[in-house]
Amino acid sequence: VRKETIRINWAAYPQYHAPEIFAPFILDGRHLYYVNAFENAASTMETSAVAAENIARLILSRYFGKVSVHSSNLNLKASSQEEDAHLDL
Repeated sequence: VRKETIRINWAAYPQYHAPEIFAPFILDGRHLYYVNAFENAASTMETSAVAAENIARLILSRYFGKVSVHSSNLNLKASSQEEDAHLDL
């Protein structure tokens, strides 16, 4: 029979306050993306994976003119514009 329980706070999840202003996702207004813009608020591998997916969706939506793009209906065709696509978003 246990008579005593010792509880230790390991500080695995530190408590802190997130900044009021976060870094922008698009740093240069064009093509430089900051995947972990909200890392100050939550920093885990899972949130980094979600952030990477969100940046990929942002790039696709900017490339396709802010149209909702799902992987099931995404058909890319070779064109002369593909080489310059990332330069002319």
